[in-house]
Amino acid sequence: MIKILDKYNCCGCSACTDICPKQCINMTADPVEGYKYAVADASVCIDCGMCHAVCPVENIEHDTERPHTVYAAVNPDSEERKASSSGGAFSLLSRAILDCGGTVFGVAFTDDYRHAKVVQAENVEQLESLRGAKYIQADTAGSYRKVAELLKSDRKVLFSGTPCMVKALRRYLLKKAVSQENLLTVDVVCHGVPSDKAFDAYLCNRRADKPIRQLSFRYERRPYGWCNYAVEVVPSAKRYIPASRDLFMRSFIGNVNLRPSCYQCPAKMDSGCDLSLGDFWGYPHSHDNQGISLVIARTARGEEFIRSIGIMLEPFDYDVALKGNPCIEECPTEPATRPIFWELYRSDFRKAVSESVGLPQRPSLSAKGKALIYELLKRLKLR
Repeated sequence: MIKILDKYNCCGCSACTDICPKQCINMTADPVEGYKYAVADASVCIDCGMCHAVCPVENIEHDTERPHTVYAAVNPDSEERKASSSGGAFSLLSRAILDCGGTVFGVAFTDDYRHAKVVQAENVEQLESLRGAKYIQADTAGSYRKVAELLKSDRKVLFSGTPCMVKALRRYLLKKAVSQENLLTVDVVCHGVPSDKAFDAYLCNRRADKPIRQLSFRYERRPYGWCNYAVEVVPSAKRYIPASRDLFMRSFIGNVNLRPSCYQCPAKMDSGCDLSLGDFWGYPHSHDNQGISLVIARTARGEEFIRSIGIMLEPFDYDVALKGNPCIEECPTEPATRPIFWELYRSDFRKAVSESVGLPQRPSLSAKGKALIYELLKRLKLR
């Protein structure tokens, strides 16, 4: 029977709830931070051990081989690229799967934009909700069972998620003896996952007390851009806030609002995915500031698939990608100030961020002017 005594030992993947033959495991939210942890009903449990067998934390595989190849990629469809966080490679992969009669699983916001969950897309229109970043932990309940059912019926499936979600799916299918021949797994280069409870407190701080109509963690349109994006919440007292000044993004990048297991990620370089996707931060050439995808092929299957879909690929040495994206390999460091954030975030989100991470200094008018001139010159150069 699974029993979580240390919160660092549960990544919240929910694979144990999906595989339990007695359905006696529930994901229960921590009252302070809001992260969900597996809780088993001892009166129903039959000690079959399946929950332990699928757990990503308990089954470290040490798959730390260097990736096959690394690419920079850009989606030629400008609208899809604008709707994406980092170049739009995910949309290209997904459409290729859909075109051959397959289906796609990825993370979408719930209708109220205050939570995230894994959903299935059966057509191009349904892909829209899967694009873009969701910097909160997603509910995966039932998704592993659904993927297994589709694979048994010989459907092609693309499953996209954090490394721990991908690893949990692979272990679930292994224990269920389901062939993974028609499965393509894609993980995201992951910094860690905040809780939706912290996100809700942030929205209250932004005075988004009315139903949210639109939300983007990565608003990249003018006057912002891929490298200097903003956070958009509609309606809100301030529709756009530059990410460098946004309170939620500061707590996220400052590592104070991450799940405990993220500081010792059980799936970093160990998810067993076919492809990893992310932003190609540190891309060494001139670009239009509208997003460039980092595509890491980790298996021969991933390499074959990415080459088969006709996307323009620019090869790079792995060390170039790693320099701009250290979280490909490194877990975030747990700050000593993390408890301060969780003590204060519900009563005063701004104070929680201020005392745990610090608030940015407002740029001077001179600095704003220089930044504007630099951006204008860069745009003129790219024309």
